[in-house]
Amino acid sequence: MKQKTFIKTHKNIVAAVVGAAILLAALGYLLIPRPVSDGYTAVFTTANQFLVGRVYRAPLSRFIELREPYIMQDIPDTETGAVTPQLFDLSVESYWLPESIYIKVSNIVTMGAVGANSAIATKIEEYKNGPTSPTVAN
Repeated sequence: MKQKTFIKTHKNIVAAVVGAAILLAALGYLLIPRPVSDGYTAVFTTANQFLVGRVYRAPLSRFIELREPYIMQDIPDTETGAVTPQLFDLSVESYWLPESIYIKVSNIVTMGAVGANSAIATKIEEYKNGPTSPTVAN
């Protein structure tokens, strides 16, 4: 009789461990953010902000995480008044230097992948490579 009780207890322990492992795997899948795409994504919000970064999202989250955030702003020329769009790296050129930004999904108007050869991708590469200085001939 003792052996049957031991086997039942052993089966219950194994079932509890397997159940806990499945529960942890499911929670990890549902709560840990994953990349939405391989490259950069442009996000236009209801606050008329144009942001670019690497988008991550957890399946049950109502927010996206924008890592390596950049913001596009129109900068007017003081002499001509012509407006030129400029891309600013928020992790370098802002007071709060965020590593990532969270945006509520309901505040997104549109979102799309940034092409590898686009003007935005070129500007990001310029930021990453730093300022270029002309070579001096001897």
